[in-house]
Amino acid sequence: MMRRAAGCALSASVCLAAALAAQEPASTFLPIGDWRARFAEHLITAGVVEDPAPFERPLRRAALLRAIPSADTTLARQVSALLGRLRGDLPGPRDGEALLAADLGVGGGSQSRRDPLRPAGRGYVAPLGGIDVEAALGRLAIAVHPYFDNRLKTDPDWHGFTRRVVAGRQAESYLALQLGPADMAFGTVDQNWGPPAIQGLMLSDAPYGYDRFSWGLTTRKARLHGFVAQLDDYVDGNAEVWRRWYVGTRLALLPSDKVMVAIWQGSLVSGLHRGLDLWYLNPLNLTYVVQANEDSVVDNSNQVAGLDVQVGLGHRTRLFGQLLLDDAQVDRKAQTDAKPVQAGVTLGAGGGLHGGAVAWTVFYTAVTNLTYRTQRGVVEEIREHRVGLARNLADYDQFTARVSWLALNGLLLAPELTILRRGEGDFRQPMPLPSAWPETKTILSGVVERTARAAVRADYAAPSGFFGWVDAGVHHLTNRAHVGGVTATRMVWNFGLGWRREHRLNLR
Repeated sequence: MMRRAAGCALSASVCLAAALAAQEPASTFLPIGDWRARFAEHLITAGVVEDPAPFERPLRRAALLRAIPSADTTLARQVSALLGRLRGDLPGPRDGEALLAADLGVGGGSQSRRDPLRPAGRGYVAPLGGIDVEAALGRLAIAVHPYFDNRLKTDPDWHGFTRRVVAGRQAESYLALQLGPADMAFGTVDQNWGPPAIQGLMLSDAPYGYDRFSWGLTTRKARLHGFVAQLDDYVDGNAEVWRRWYVGTRLALLPSDKVMVAIWQGSLVSGLHRGLDLWYLNPLNLTYVVQANEDSVVDNSNQVAGLDVQVGLGHRTRLFGQLLLDDAQVDRKAQTDAKPVQAGVTLGAGGGLHGGAVAWTVFYTAVTNLTYRTQRGVVEEIREHRVGLARNLADYDQFTARVSWLALNGLLLAPELTILRRGEGDFRQPMPLPSAWPETKTILSGVVERTARAAVRADYAAPSGFFGWVDAGVHHLTNRAHVGGVTATRMVWNFGLGWRREHRLNLR
């Protein structure tokens, strides 16, 4: 009997080893801000490249490479040339290899916040650069990317130390493991759950990177994935430390090549000196239901849930939408106790023209006044270091029309028109008392500030390693800073120029 068990165990081990050997090596992520990601997003929007992970960013290098078509005679000449270039530039480190890269440049702008639609901070011109190390060892991928950028010193969204001569941060630092349909990663990398190039309503790249553990199970027609992150602590007036955690789960289904539907949930969990309860880590739990049943005097959580939908129309056109519900009320309550709706929605469409040389996107998004807030206040704000983990903004609506044109193999031009209306609500403000709910406006509260933005962005990347970008726009503000009758017009611009050099090193 023992021999049979040992034989079965040995056979299972051999089969497992053979299965793992047949898998491709682990792949690193392509950062959202990488120039190759911006060009790839143009091709995905234009319908030239199939999206390897709808509503999930960043993409893995290997997955994006597999999605690039080998040949298509209907494509514009510059699009075919770009596809060939990406095939050469996208591959990460091969198994047993490290990819070492260094870049050096200069950046500047009229303001220092990363979001040009809501400019803040002083103007700057400063050197920038960094070192990027990626490695693949069998099923394990490793990435480390520290860089320096003195723009951080005046960025109001940056929480790090600013009094050093040189400011910097760790843009990526993670370990990623891939075992067949399962994948896991731990570390820092910017993420976004939402339509490509539009910040998600639950998880976005608005905050600077923070460490998280993420996981996924993927088949050809479905993907179940999620994450857990420990956020910054909150110390109250009694010097008591409140621990804060953010947990999310998403199930995406692809019933056909044209349709994607996903449901997701998120929990901001907090408590005095508390750890993270196991029921939040069960990916099959509906956390809203479990939290309601397990609720106690020590359990504090802010629950959000939502839906993603994408439908393809024709060859290169798609419709998309995302819905967020925050702290939905399902219990019967008196009308006087009814809380204003806490929700967000994005609706849009996109597609391609002229053989993929032109891509277009239009979308409308709105987030209500009290979204991301609870009556327990700061401990349950969906933010990290006072920066929203989603849009970093509430009580607003926005319409954007954007076109990107691949003028040359390495030159991408993207004009944009945006109308943004912002109420006086802020998710960092205390939740109004229940007695004030009947008078609390659902969206666009107080004096509404309006911003009309007309802008163009240009990205250029030369085969020699030189790269550059510029984003310039004119903003016309009405009721500036929520003061009635005050108008202003200003130029908002940022630029970057640099050079990057890569080298491959055999580790075996």
